[in-house]
Amino acid sequence: EIANFAQALFAGSDPFAAAYAGHHFSPSLGAVPENAVIQYLARPGNNTGSVEVCSFDPSLRTHLNRAFAGRYVLPTAISLDKTAGLSSSPQYTDYQNVWRSAYVNSLCSDRPLFIIIARNTEFWYLHDPYESYLHGLPGFDSLLRASYRYDTAFGYYQIFRRKS
Repeated sequence: EIANFAQALFAGSDPFAAAYAGHHFSPSLGAVPENAVIQYLARPGNNTGSVEVCSFDPSLRTHLNRAFAGRYVLPTAISLDKTAGLSSSPQYTDYQNVWRSAYVNSLCSDRPLFIIIARNTEFWYLHDPYESYLHGLPGFDSLLRASYRYDTAFGYYQIFRRKS
């Protein structure tokens, strides 16, 4: 990253962006698709309203200057179950079940303009936000189906837009 920073500095371009791109080089979830999402959300018609980023990596969320519908920067509190993935049927504590319901309720009430699912981000035994926890949240699939449409994707970032 230091070499990328110095090279960009001498070339007259943004050294911080160059260092970030050098560190986050994945073609699926790195700086290039992340910047594509940021630019897409900055377009007229896309640049207002809250969004929700569902990911086990907070990078995109930290670079968006937007309101978020959900309270979780990382969804570990509502996605890690009591069995640490050792059971075929996830088991959650009573307070996690309250949090999981509150999360879906916040999406229903705030109605973010976009829900962004960063597929294939990993955290411990959880390998994909949708498969690992979103699909199992009571009401999430029906909310996504009824109120959103698949809009576009950049790398592993799937973007769903709220229906009019």
